[in-house]
Amino acid sequence: MKEFISKSENETKQIAYAISETVKDFNPDVVVDLHESLRSSSSSFFDQDTSSRLGDLLIYGNSWTSLFTQTIIEDYNKEYLKEGDYPFGTDTYAPGNSFNQYFGKLYEDRLVITVETTRYINASTPKDESRRIEQQLELIDMILKYSQDY
Repeated sequence: MKEFISKSENETKQIAYAISETVKDFNPDVVVDLHESLRSSSSSFFDQDTSSRLGDLLIYGNSWTSLFTQTIIEDYNKEYLKEGDYPFGTDTYAPGNSFNQYFGKLYEDRLVITVETTRYINASTPKDESRRIEQQLELIDMILKYSQDY
């Protein structure tokens, strides 16, 4: 969720807050937040602007999730990476009050992961939307399968 969780009068933040309250009502074992970034974290095409280079990452929300995401990424990059894809990596970066950080603190003993895909292959070539969706579904499938043994 791009919008930070807050009770402010901003309508988008109110929606983010309502979603977070609904998630808490379900008390989940796994929280997955889907995002798309303009740029890949692996890309050299946008070296001048690293602020939006979060693509092709699994961002973990707490230390408990760290090893889990590393295992997912190693297996994903071996089994699912296609020609033209950047390999996925892991990161701990979650902005303050983001969905990932909020639930990572709330559920320190549960899996909290942001899946960040990339919209562009390079500066002028967008990645096909169907491939981005396919990556998200593959990663969600792996997260859910692996979480049964975690």
